[in-house]
Amino acid sequence: MLPRSRTVLSRSFLAVLLASPLAASVPVRVEFPPELLQDSLEAFHADVIGAFEDLAAWCQSKKLYLQRDLVYTDLLRIDPDNRAAR
Repeated sequence: MLPRSRTVLSRSFLAVLLASPLAASVPVRVEFPPELLQDSLEAFHADVIGAFEDLAAWCQSKKLYLQRDLVYTDLLRIDPDNRAAR
């Protein structure tokens, strides 16, 4: 049998450690800079708004007016100043 390399052993050990019940019970705290979190939140918010607007346009194109209005109602809940939804 060929000897395993140190990298393979390290990866195997890591896989076993992560799969163990102990790994699930150890809390992990990760600190992020507030600017990074704010930028990520703003980008996510813009993506969600865009997805709602795209869904409303799709409903309009399929003549699903009630569903379009429901999408706009939900959109106004997350972005009250949205011009398209008004």
